[in-house]
Amino acid sequence: MFGSLATMTAAQADQCDMLGLDLSQRTNAVVERKVNVLTVKHPWVGSAGVSYCATAKPGFDATIDTAYPQGTFFDFIGAAGSIVVKARPQKLRDAAVKCTRLALKDPDGLHHLDSLGLELTCNAKSGANGFVTVLITRKTAS
Repeated sequence: MFGSLATMTAAQADQCDMLGLDLSQRTNAVVERKVNVLTVKHPWVGSAGVSYCATAKPGFDATIDTAYPQGTFFDFIGAAGSIVVKARPQKLRDAAVKCTRLALKDPDGLHHLDSLGLELTCNAKSGANGFVTVLITRKTAS
């Protein structure tokens, strides 16, 4: 739940508050606000967050401490990320899977993917201390 913001009206809440409330209600995540950042807690991810939530171009990130996450990790990215960056959940999930696979193949563990008008940056490391991080932002017009 989104704390005391659950009882706020739209007139009392700003864009960041409304985004946090929407994430909480639609994904059953625990969402906390710290200035212009939302911290998102959900059992399917190690950690997740929304940066620049009060702007027109918020970003979404999710991390898990394993190189080969279960499908639920990507399900959450699709569901929560789609709320933040306004993309179709399944297409966003598929793009995150592709980006992660390519990052795991890269010697530096990094991959950038432009897809769906979005920029995905994936960082992945295999082995005993493996992890996956997916960062999603709206593509900047050039």
